[in-house]
Amino acid sequence: MGYSLAVSVKMNVLLFSPALLLLLLVRHGIPRTIGYLSICAGVQVMILTLTVQLSCHLVAYWNKITHSNLRQKYDVLPPLSVR
Repeated sequence: MGYSLAVSVKMNVLLFSPALLLLLLVRHGIPRTIGYLSICAGVQVMILTLTVQLSCHLVAYWNKITHSNLRQKYDVLPPLSVR
C-alpha cells in the first residue's frame, strides 16, 4: 500500500515498478503477486475517486461563487441611459 501511495505523490516511483514486479514474482509467486497488485490498483482507484469527487465539488462551488458574485455585481448597477 505504501508503494501505491508513493505513486500517487510522485510518479518517478514508477521507475521501480519492473524491479518490484520481478521481486514479487520471485519471492511470492504469481497468485500472491496478483493479489498485491490488486491492492495497489484498489488504492489507486480510491485515490482517483476521491480526487475526482473533490475536483467536481470545487468546480461546482467556484461556479456558484462566481455566478452569484456576478449577479450581485450587475444587479446593483444602474441601468444604462441612452443619450
